[in-house]
Amino acid sequence: MKPWFLVFVACTLCASVVMAQISVDVTLVTLVATVTDSNGHYVPNLGATDFTVIEDGKEQKVALVERSDDLPLSIGVLLDASTSMRPKIQTATAAIDRFLRTLGPADDIFLMSFSGKPKLEQNFTNDRNKISKALHKVQLSSRTALYDTIEQGILKVKDGKH
Repeated sequence: MKPWFLVFVACTLCASVVMAQISVDVTLVTLVATVTDSNGHYVPNLGATDFTVIEDGKEQKVALVERSDDLPLSIGVLLDASTSMRPKIQTATAAIDRFLRTLGPADDIFLMSFSGKPKLEQNFTNDRNKISKALHKVQLSSRTALYDTIEQGILKVKDGKH
């Protein structure tokens, strides 16, 4: 075989490999939105033309709008553990246990109880057994620090993944 032919074949192969490589610069940003009307009802069937996205003063193209009813959640449960709950605590814990079983596998949840002061019983986890165990260890006590607990619960839920 002639050397010039081998050089030609090698150059052809190299050129085809170089030409087959494609470089693409794509930036796709995902935004999550919940749209409700003035009565609080969800607005269905929205498309890309129903949204305007402005970044640094410049309108951006909305390429795709998808509806999802199964996004992961970060949830906080605040349980009143004051002695006034004594007749209702079993009903409340059973309701929370039932609620835990309805959550998706990616949902994370924390449990905070309150009586005299807020107490984080279980930090964020997606392990339902950890939450359930912490729930059943809650001890009732006097007084009710409701407002302090709501404030701490709001601050805590911001630490969630979702």
